[in-house]
Amino acid sequence: DGTANIYESTCLYPICSPLVLGCTDVAACNYDAEADTDDGSCTFAAEALDCDGNCVMDSDGDGICDEFEVAGCSDMMACNYDELATDNDGSCDYFSADFFDWSENMYIGFPVDSSACPMGTELYNDAFYTLLENGMGYSWDVNEADLNELIDVLGTELGTLFYNELDQANLVFCGDMLNVYNSPAFGSYSVMWNGTSFDIPSLGIYVVPESTASIGCSDVEACNFDACGIGDLALCEYAEEAYDCDGNCVNDADADGVCDEFEVAGCTDVMACNYDEAATDDDGSCGYAEAGYDCDGNCLNDSDGDGVCDEFEVDGCTDVTACNYNEDATDDDGSCEFAEEAYDCEGNCLNDADGDGICDEFEIAGCTDEEAENYDATATDDDGSCYYCDFEIIVAISDDVNNENTGSIDVTISGGSGEYEFAWTGPDAYTSSEQNIDGLAAGVYLLVITDTNGCTAELEVPVGDIVDGIQEFDGAFSILAYPNPVENILWVESSEFIGLTQIRLYDAMGRLLIDQQVTGGNERVAISVAGFAAGSYHLVASSNNRRAVERIQIR
Repeated sequence: DGTANIYESTCLYPICSPLVLGCTDVAACNYDAEADTDDGSCTFAAEALDCDGNCVMDSDGDGICDEFEVAGCSDMMACNYDELATDNDGSCDYFSADFFDWSENMYIGFPVDSSACPMGTELYNDAFYTLLENGMGYSWDVNEADLNELIDVLGTELGTLFYNELDQANLVFCGDMLNVYNSPAFGSYSVMWNGTSFDIPSLGIYVVPESTASIGCSDVEACNFDACGIGDLALCEYAEEAYDCDGNCVNDADADGVCDEFEVAGCTDVMACNYDEAATDDDGSCGYAEAGYDCDGNCLNDSDGDGVCDEFEVDGCTDVTACNYNEDATDDDGSCEFAEEAYDCEGNCLNDADGDGICDEFEIAGCTDEEAENYDATATDDDGSCYYCDFEIIVAISDDVNNENTGSIDVTISGGSGEYEFAWTGPDAYTSSEQNIDGLAAGVYLLVITDTNGCTAELEVPVGDIVDGIQEFDGAFSILAYPNPVENILWVESSEFIGLTQIRLYDAMGRLLIDQQVTGGNERVAISVAGFAAGSYHLVASSNNRRAVERIQIR
């Protein structure tokens, strides 16, 4: 609407406080003690008046301030009456009593000369009243016709004297401050003195220079009242309602130049939303827009058009899904921080069915048992797929007798999973896929067992060669061979070496390299392996119709 709206504020982060607008001049009539910023609304009492329109100084209590008193003669009956005077200073000059003759109830006194009363000069009342009685009126221009009429009415001597007085002074009759009505008969004159009508038996007459005589307004209430004019009410001019003749208000309590009768109560502050351009008297009804808004409740400044005024924008994260979401923020500043996928803002899993601290979204199914053959180091959730290559193998051996290929190996296996596959290799390029083999020559046979899961077990089984007369072995016993691996001397110990003990060493191909016999009772046997190639060997000890087998590593 073209009205400027200005919002000022003082900000002390993080809180902004609006200024309090008002009049801050203690000398003003509308001084506001709570205002901290002057808005130009101060009003002051008129000169010499207080804020209620009363005089600050009025010594005589006449309602006119001492500063505006005008000293002079304020008595309208005095010859030197001053209509501007408000304070009578005792200078009034009146007709002397010597000029009045109350015999015959006639007012016959006139000023002797113009110095006694500047408005008049001495004339004869007899001539005046005679003229009135003869219908000659009371104001006329002096000319030859008037002289003859005066002589006819007054007689030669008085008429000539009266004429000469008028002619020589160039005067006309004028009633100063008197308005004469109804003057056809002697002794019955109605006069208006200072606004009041009186019936008096005589009439005092002043005369004024002809040049000042005029046809004018004879109403003393009029602004253009002419005391020396010939009365014509049609010429009167009056002050407008509520004003004096100078255009000033008769009543103006707040001295604002608008008369009390025409004051319009309302809001006079152009900054207010309910400003009334027709109002002249502020009634305290002004209403203002809130800080930052116009009178329609719209932001004065809203650069991003989000309905939040720039002054009230709060920077921060506005995404409710962010970890640092700020419910007070109105303007997103790009600071939002979000939880990692599948986690909450505290780093906890959103979904963790098994409560293992690994979010369901990131669980990896697999075998989690480190002892299992298919252990998966990346697996977090055991899916029951673990399998173990924990074969338990029992071997029954029958040696070759007299080199007739009568040896045999029977294998009993447990553990692993599913079906087993057997792969035998032995001396002279021997191979077989059977679990149990027979018709074997003496030597070391290598068995590789593979189950459904691919688990394998390797086993080297030595088949001895015996001659007639030696019994078959009844079972196995334990030996201790050390150090293992070995470089030079291999020590073999057993508490079960009884009687004749035979110790043999085979290479990986089943070839017999050492065949040594010791007598029982000696529980510790030294075997030299110096010079043998590094690799895997089999040590077979036979004693008391029992056998012990141990794998040896030579380096």
